[in-house]
Amino acid sequence: MKYEGNFQPAPGAEPNKPEIARNEILVYTGDMKEKIEATAYQEDGITFYNLKQLRKVKVAPKYIIEPNKSGFYQMDLGTGDYCILIKVKKHKAYFNGGLKSVTTKPGELKELEMRVDYNATF
Repeated sequence: MKYEGNFQPAPGAEPNKPEIARNEILVYTGDMKEKIEATAYQEDGITFYNLKQLRKVKVAPKYIIEPNKSGFYQMDLGTGDYCILIKVKKHKAYFNGGLKSVTTKPGELKELEMRVDYNATF
């Protein structure tokens, strides 16, 4: 989901509702974690990752996942360790709470809440 604007409750006002996110999900192999973290930078207290720098050091996502029309993402990564980011602009990625690492196993289902919420007030 994509949260932008003020989501603080106010008397007599209808609360804002998030939009369906249509961002690409970038899935990197777990061995790239240190290189990804080296591109981290702060903007207004939020951690972002520089995708242009990652390309310069030849770090590319193993998978790029796009959502269906409802904003639902589903992926079968097989077995392994992965780092997940949400692409928010051409050269900028994000994950609420920082870079997310996931270990996957055969037959195991993982559910992640991926929110683009850096432009929201709660």
